[in-house]
Amino acid sequence: MSLNSHLQEIVGKRIANVITNTGGNVGSQVFFVFDDDTTMEFYGDIQNTKGLDRRNLEETVKYANGFSGTQSVYGIGTKKIMKL
Repeated sequence: MSLNSHLQEIVGKRIANVITNTGGNVGSQVFFVFDDDTTMEFYGDIQNTKGLDRRNLEETVKYANGFSGTQSVYGIGTKKIMKL
């Protein structure tokens, strides 16, 4: 399944731990372990991350729209994906 179809599954969850793995046969991996004992894995060509920023949803949407590509927003209580 695509990245977008899975991201809505983690909205509202609380991350308890983060595990990283680099140099494996699937490229880089990042695992979010949630406090309800579920996990989400990101893998592939993950090269960069950005530190924690202080901006609200509206400011983040504006920031994201400044990049090429298709942006999506997932939120608590939203069943549909909101395309930007």
